[in-house]
Amino acid sequence: RAYATTKKYKSTEKGALMQLWSNMKHRGHKVEMTFEQFVNVWKEQKKERGYACPLGGGTIDFKITTHKEKHRLNRISPDRIDTTKEYTVENLWFVTTKKNTEKGSCTLRIMELILEEVKRKLNEKKI
Repeated sequence: RAYATTKKYKSTEKGALMQLWSNMKHRGHKVEMTFEQFVNVWKEQKKERGYACPLGGGTIDFKITTHKEKHRLNRISPDRIDTTKEYTVENLWFVTTKKNTEKGSCTLRIMELILEEVKRKLNEKKI
């Protein structure tokens, strides 16, 4: 019963944010903000975009899974915008787990190079 209550709480917005905050602090990257600032980044993003993932990954949700269920790809995930920098208010947004995984450890420079090459190829082929 205690597990069910904890699972239910962690599936709420507040519970999920508290769990994410705790997990984020133990990932090996410095966190240069308070929990209140962390929550405010989410609130500002939600005010601007609603629950839409800024990377086009669908709708962000807060549900957690059991060990029998598959990983929830739309679960909220804190992400460093620039992976070469620490977690700060300016370098944080919330995306879906799927998009965070897809983005991986790709640096901004690598993304820029990919974009430049794709644009060049599109221009060459007149697509």
